[in-house]
Amino acid sequence: MRKILFNTREWAIIIWTIVFFLIVIFILYKNKKSNSFLSLPKQIIQLILHPIMLFSLSYIVCMFYLLIKVEFINNIGLIKDYSKILIFALFPMIFRVATKFDQIEITQIAKGIIKFSIIPLFIINEYTFNIILELIIILIIFVLNMLIAISDNNPNFNLIKKILNWILAFIVISVIVFSFNLFFNNINDIMQSIFWKKMFLELLLLFYVPLLIVVRELTYYEKILIHIKIRNRLGNKFKERISIFLILLKNCHFSKSKLDKALKKVKINKVGSYKDLNILLKI
Repeated sequence: MRKILFNTREWAIIIWTIVFFLIVIFILYKNKKSNSFLSLPKQIIQLILHPIMLFSLSYIVCMFYLLIKVEFINNIGLIKDYSKILIFALFPMIFRVATKFDQIEITQIAKGIIKFSIIPLFIINEYTFNIILELIIILIIFVLNMLIAISDNNPNFNLIKKILNWILAFIVISVIVFSFNLFFNNINDIMQSIFWKKMFLELLLLFYVPLLIVVRELTYYEKILIHIKIRNRLGNKFKERISIFLILLKNCHFSKSKLDKALKKVKINKVGSYKDLNILLKI
């Protein structure tokens, strides 16, 4: 395989991201709304310091260290690809679980990680055009998607939408054909271990299923604690929060159905003491 850190598609995405970022900054400064941009780092720091995020980051760092230690991830290219998976796959998963904790099923997420599309997507993303074509293709695809999204809101644009979809489909098919053709021209790549590591790197997300389960339970705990604090003074101190967590753990055992019931109960019942909470959860 080509021993380069970023392939041409990744470079194209980086370039367009920088361009878009600079345009946004320019617009914000021009409209004197730079304060909203300057407050972004502060908001990011607040997010990182959130207990659930701190736990998630600790888990990720430990897993990263373990994979390096066992020499599964043993070069800068794999580190880059693995980091991409964490940023664009794992963090959105964590966000989904944290925001839709009462709706989402972790088992469905786990099943979604194991999919045949990993193979063709890897080939499409690994075997790319030259940088000029990639820059043009990515821009065209972005514009087409924007136009399609706009036309969705207006039935008068149905014909235009169909045409745009056909154009987009043609581009996508062309990319697929080119990528697979380039792959078969470099078929000897399959003899290298890094090829298989890169192809199935996404499956490492299965190691983060326990993290997603804990994130869901911690989110339940956080919501339950908020409702307890709203209705009475219990849970204002760190020691009290730990005690509440242990009571929840004792009575709910990380069961989603039990946590659902617990959340509903604390929403409508006043909890004045640990004993009250314990009794309420046992009912």
